[in-house]
Amino acid sequence: MRQILTCVGSILAITLASAQSDSASFATYYEKETVYFRGNGLVYNGYKIKPGPMVFDSSPAGMAEYRNSIRAKRHFLVSYVATLGLLVGSVASGNERTAGLMLAGSVVTFSFSMHFIGKSTNHLHKSVWLRNRDALNRRR
Repeated sequence: MRQILTCVGSILAITLASAQSDSASFATYYEKETVYFRGNGLVYNGYKIKPGPMVFDSSPAGMAEYRNSIRAKRHFLVSYVATLGLLVGSVASGNERTAGLMLAGSVVTFSFSMHFIGKSTNHLHKSVWLRNRDALNRRR
């Protein structure tokens, strides 16, 4: 009986030690291969980097989302410049009615620009998530 308990205890100890070493190696791999946000940049392998296509090369789905993020950011910039143009035009306009219409137009284009920057941020976050998912799936 004592030999059986010793054998079972040994097997349990070996299994737990093996699980801990697998867990430690996974944690090391996770820290080395995944990307996360810090401020307005990304951190990869302990170094701060700018988001760019090279980060997402290993993940086709992440790259597609990153391109959608860039596209939405361009739409944001265009609508934001239009907002500023309408706002300046409303101030410079001598006609009260025209100024009011331009001001209303600037409010509408500003709401579009806020929509696009939110969409861009969501796509960027999803692209990082997909890239990390693909990096972890490569380990299997």
